[in-house]
Parts: sequence; structure tokens; C-alpha cells
Amino acid sequence: MVGETQNAFVPGRMMIDNCYIAHETINSVKKRKKGGRFEAVLKVDLSKAYDRVRWDFIIGILTKMEFPQLWIQWITKCISTVSYAILVNGEPTAQIKPGTGLRQGDPLSPYLFILLMEVLSKKIMKLESQGILQGIKVSRNAPTISHLFFADDAIFCFKATPPSCRAIRGCIEDFCSISGEMINFDKSTVLFSPNTPRRFIRILRSPLGVRVKDEVGNYLGCPMDVDGRSSAKFQSIVDRINEKIGSWKFARTSQPGKLLLINSILVAMASHILSIYSCPSLIAKKINSNLLKFWWATSSSRKPIYWRKKELLYHHKGEGGVGIKEIGTLNLALLARQSWRMYSNPRLLASKLFKGKYGGDPISLGYRDTTPRSCSWAARSLIKASNSLKDGVRTRIGNGETTRITQDTWVGNSKLKMKNTSSNDVRQLTTVAHLMTTERRWNAPLIWRCFQEQEAKLIMATHIPSDCVQDTYQWEYTKNGKYTFKSGYWHIQSKTNAPPLGTDKFWANMWRSSLLPRWKHFIWKLIHRALPTKTNLCKRGIDIEVTCPFCKGQTETDLHIFRLCPTAQMVWRASPLGIVSESQAMVPMQTWLRNFLNLFFNQDGKDDSRAVQLTATLWAIWLHRNDIIFRGVSVNPNRILEVAQSHVHSWKEAQEAKLMQQQHLNWKQPGEINLTKISMWKVGKCSNLGFFSILVDAAWNRKKNSKQKQWEAAVAWAEDDNQTISCSGAKRIFAQDALQAECYAILEGIRVASGLARNVILKTDCKVAVEAIRNENQAHSHIATIISDIRKEATMLDFFVCLKVSRNAVIKAHNLAQQERKGLGL
Repeated sequence: MVGETQNAFVPGRMMIDNCYIAHETINSVKKRKKGGRFEAVLKVDLSKAYDRVRWDFIIGILTKMEFPQLWIQWITKCISTVSYAILVNGEPTAQIKPGTGLRQGDPLSPYLFILLMEVLSKKIMKLESQGILQGIKVSRNAPTISHLFFADDAIFCFKATPPSCRAIRGCIEDFCSISGEMINFDKSTVLFSPNTPRRFIRILRSPLGVRVKDEVGNYLGCPMDVDGRSSAKFQSIVDRINEKIGSWKFARTSQPGKLLLINSILVAMASHILSIYSCPSLIAKKINSNLLKFWWATSSSRKPIYWRKKELLYHHKGEGGVGIKEIGTLNLALLARQSWRMYSNPRLLASKLFKGKYGGDPISLGYRDTTPRSCSWAARSLIKASNSLKDGVRTRIGNGETTRITQDTWVGNSKLKMKNTSSNDVRQLTTVAHLMTTERRWNAPLIWRCFQEQEAKLIMATHIPSDCVQDTYQWEYTKNGKYTFKSGYWHIQSKTNAPPLGTDKFWANMWRSSLLPRWKHFIWKLIHRALPTKTNLCKRGIDIEVTCPFCKGQTETDLHIFRLCPTAQMVWRASPLGIVSESQAMVPMQTWLRNFLNLFFNQDGKDDSRAVQLTATLWAIWLHRNDIIFRGVSVNPNRILEVAQSHVHSWKEAQEAKLMQQQHLNWKQPGEINLTKISMWKVGKCSNLGFFSILVDAAWNRKKNSKQKQWEAAVAWAEDDNQTISCSGAKRIFAQDALQAECYAILEGIRVASGLARNVILKTDCKVAVEAIRNENQAHSHIATIISDIRKEATMLDFFVCLKVSRNAVIKAHNLAQQERKGLGL
């Protein structure tokens, strides 16, 4: 219904696809400096596009596209029952009922506008089919690009001749006359290729009626004329982020709130540009500097104190950082996401354009360290990002024809090494296909002869799909082998900014707990010595007296004010925890706090009440200290206890409200069965050609010795107790883990049962395998091809059910598998 030149609000398409296609096309036009073919890029701005849409035109489109009449009536009512009122001196005027236009902000409006622009797209395509208009091809094998639409943003690319200029102007005017749209000529521009003579440009510009420019400028908020030579094109990102920070006027937002603003709003403002271009390091440093300044600052008029190094802040929360996004790493991760999109969706127009011009997808070129000549900056950026992440790319074996045996990573986490590489027969083995037989099985004698035992077993455990499919790339750091921005970002971050040594589960438990966000950040600061105690301020060069505001006798350090001060000691003894804080006074405050929280997390599980009490007491001591210094209140230990208990009470109320909300969401009618808890997958319709129920199970064990890890596995199948046909059997297999062995057992079970009946019920005790069959896209990468074959075998039956049952229900198959694994089978 919607052509590939429109990418707005269409599932699977994104705005950055349009940006990339436009950049490649404009780059091609600007590089055409010789020859007699003149090309042009026309950027058209539609004035008040949504407000001018004629309702009868929308209804006509829906009717022509054969929407149901009832739907057309509903949509007509949605767009025609709009009314407005104008506020004059705070008072609304009489209702104004428009006769045209789509209401901006209405979720329905963008979709209707897409259908409206599809009419213009069809008109342009008709001109192409008639030979009146010729689009632009960036290379011989690339698709022709004549226009790109994203909502009301339109770009036209064509061979510049007087007839084509008149035709495209006439086409746009015809569209405007029937739809109600109007061109804003002041904001519309045209770019001609450099080989176009100036006198000819005047002739071509005349029918278009727009200004001629040497640059297209921004399209969808993304600069188009980027060649990587200057950082000036990216300065707008810095300016926009600074403007947004300035608009908040450093409002009294807590650091947890600022962290949310940074990672959700500020970073997102640059994400679409960073998804297609490699950002200059100078710009990345400026943005990083501004984000860190915003996070630490309490006022726009004073320079903040940067209490900790930026490298620590960039670490994952589970590694002791706070997870602030680093722009350079973010840039690579976003570019890699776009590269994987283009690799995984070859039917996208952007993917076709890239492959047509550069002879492959970004992932393949980056993995093979291949950068074609005359790359645009966007293409070079995508390939560079793919290359930087190639250590996380693995090959999933299909036909094995494109995977190199020793140069690619396709088994385990490292490249394979072959024995006897000097012999001629080994030298001839180059691709994985050479290790297979003509029956699409592993050539076991050859593999055992050419590889060490452990590597040979890993190869033999790798599944060869029954269909002759191509080899594919997969991402190592996700279970299903599909790249995600999150996994890519933290993989790059771990390489460029190694996590601190000795990182334990403390930070993960702390951030995962139900403590209030401001308490978590308070603990983080206290453990990392980032609290503005008087001693810490003196170390930063601030001239201030350092006596404790409680006792007036000792130096204020975090150890003293929170543990050793007489006031703190009284508070801890009187608190519900009854802690003797002065005990083991030589233990640093950071170690003391971590030990207590670790103890509570480990002993209490999901009950965070003791951890909350401890943190609330520390928080109350700090608040009272600030009140003494800045508000002049007197020392009052009882007040500290009251504030701490008040915070604990508020936390308990919040937890009770959260629990009630969860119970409300999970409420079911009495006697209602929760089908989501039943793990099963079925396909087909039951026929009268026989019925059979089969049990399957696998046995897998890993042995450990001083040299290497060894494992052994077996699968077995047996008839269910109520069956009259006997089909018990078992065999030893190669499997990398228990899950892969269970999947092999299911596959063998289907193959056995398919020879006995057309309707099959298969029972297994592996829930993960059943869920992988139900949702093939989420299957673990090392079992994905097995799952694909299972589904294929199942669809060849009339009816098939794969059901997850208990271990006792498949005990017959389980015992057979155990005996076979131990070598006791018959």
C-alpha cells in the first residue's frame, strides 16, 4: 500500500533510512563534475501541510484503496468533528469548525497524510514509466531514486532537462490542486550537479521557480552535505543540546533526575545524526563535557566540582559507574545498529542502495576489512563501525560456502587451527563446505584427522540445516544472535574503558534494590568519596574550616560524621538496627557500608527493609548535618531518628501501593486458567490418519580434568504409556550444552514419530526448548538452525503438538538417554 520511498510510520522502516538514501544521492550528484548528463535534487517544503488537506480528497483515497465503508465512515467522523477555540485575554471564544485539514497531534493524522503523499508518489512513478522523468542511480547496480517522502518532507531527484523540470513542476501543481497543498517557494531549493553549465542552470531553474543552492542543507534535521573534512556541520548538535540545557535553567533537579534527562532526552536529540555519520572527536568531546557539567553542576553561574573521573561515570551501574552515555561509544553503537538493520533487512531501499553501490552490506564489508573506493561519509562511517565490532561477530553455518575455516569465527569463541597444515589435502580445505559430505553431513573422518579432539567435537556438535541456506552473521553478546544497541554499546565501552578490577555483585544488587533513587546515588557518592564533606572540599582547594558540625572537636570526614562522632554513635545505637558504629573504627567507611549492605542483600533476598533502614539513617545524618551548616539548627539526635523513620515509613507506603497495583494487574476471574504458563506449540489440524504420543529427553554431562573440558551427550525417545506401538531408541550425539542436546532430542523424536503417524504429540521436560520453538526469533543462536528444522519437520505432519511436561512424565526416555550416555545402552 505504501511504497518503499516513504519511511514514516511504516513498521520496519526508519527516518534514518531516508537520511542515508538522500545523503548517498546528493553525494553522487555533487561528484558528477564531468559528462553531458546533468542531475538535480529538488527539496520541496509544503506550507502548512497538515492544515491544508482536503477532506474529500482523503475520503476519495480511502475509497480508491478499497478500505471498508465502515472504516471510511469512522475516519470521516474523526477528521470532520474537530473544533477549535481561541483564548483572548484568557477567555475562550466561540467554537470554530474547520472545513479542511488534519489535526496535528492526532495519532491518526500521520497515517492519513502518508496515504495522501502516496498519490504524489504514484504520479512521479507514472512519469518515470512514461520516460518523461528519469531518476538518479548512484551506481550501475543501484536502484533508481526519483523521490523520497517522510511525512511532509519531500525530495525529488532527477535528470535535469527542461522537459523533466516542467513535468515535475506540473506534477506537483496538479497534486496541490486536488489535495489542497501549497508549495512554500521561499523554503524550497534545488541543487544541480557541478557539470551543469551556469547558463543552462538558469533555463532549468525557471520552470521550477525555486532558488538554486550549492548545498541542500538539512533534511529531516540531518545535515546532508557532510564529507568528514570539517566538524562545522556537526556543531548544530552541540548548540541544540546546550539550548535544551539552558532552557531548564539548571532547575533544582536531583542527580537521578539529571541522569534520566541525559540518557533519554539530551542523547536522543543527536541519535538520528549519530546513526548515519561518524561524529568528529572534537564534537564528541564538547557534548561529553556539556553533559558532565550539567550532571555535576548545581548552578549555571558557577563552575561545578567534578568529584570523580569521567571514566568512572561512563561505567555500567553494575561495575560501579552511573551509566552516563559516552558520545563516541554511543555513535559507534548506533552506526552498528543501522549496519545490522541493513544486513538483516536486505529488502529495504537503503540496503539495496548500499549493496548496489558498494557490492555488499556494511557488516560483511566491515568484517572483511574492506572499504570500497569513493565511499560517501555515511557509508564509510557504517563500515568503520562494523569493523570496530567485528570481534563480536560470529558466523552461523548454512551451506558453509562463504565461511573460511581458519579465518572466520564459526565454532566457539575463537578461530580454529588445523593440524598438518603443510599437507596438500589440508591446504585445499578453505571453506566450511569442504568439511561436509554431499549428503550435507559432517565428514567425520576428515574432521578428526585435521583438528584437535576438542575442536573436532565442537564442529561435530554444530548443526547443519536440512535446507541449503546461506551462511549468516550473528552477534555473540545476545542470546538470539541479533544485535541490539544496548549490547553493542556496553561491548564497545568495556573495550575502550575497562571496568575496575575486583568488581563484585554489590553494585548490581544495590541498583536493583528497591531503595529510593536519591538514596542509591547517595550511597554511590559515599562509597566513591564524592560527598562534599569539609575534608573533601579542602582537598579540592576550597578554604573552609573542617571541624565537625556535630561535636565541634574532630575533623569532618565521612568516617567521623557517619560513624565515630558521638552524635552518630547515639543515633546508630537507638536505631532499629542497633549498630555499634564505633566498633572496628579502623575499618574505612566505604568498606563498612559495603559489608553491611552485602550482608543485608544476601540474607534478606528481596526484602530490603534492613538495607532501607541503614540507608535512611545515613541519609538523615547527612540532612541534619546540612541543616546545621546552612540553616543554623541545633544538634538533635532525636530529630535524626525521626527523619530516618519518616523516610522508612514513606518507603513502606510506596512499596504497599506498588504491590497493590501489581495485584490489580495480575487479577483473574475465579477459576480462570492462565494459559501463558502452559508451554506448548502446535501446528496443523488433526486428521484421521493415526495418532501417536512420544516422549523425548537428552542426557548431557561435562567432565573436568586438568587439561581441558570434555562432555558427552545422548538423546532418547520412547512411546508414551498409552501407546500400542513400541519405538524406543537412543543414540550418542555431540552437543555443546544441555539445551542443544534437548533440541536434538526433539528433532530426533519428530523424525521417528513421523514414520508412525500423521498426528503426533511430543512431550519434553525442557521449557526453554518449547519456548524457542514457539518464538523462533528469540531462540538462542546455537540452537536456531535446529529449531528451524524442528518447525520444518512439524509442518510436514497433519497435526503436531510439542508439550512441556514434568521430568517424571518422560522418565522412560530419560533413563534410556542416561544409559546411552554412560555407554550402558543396548
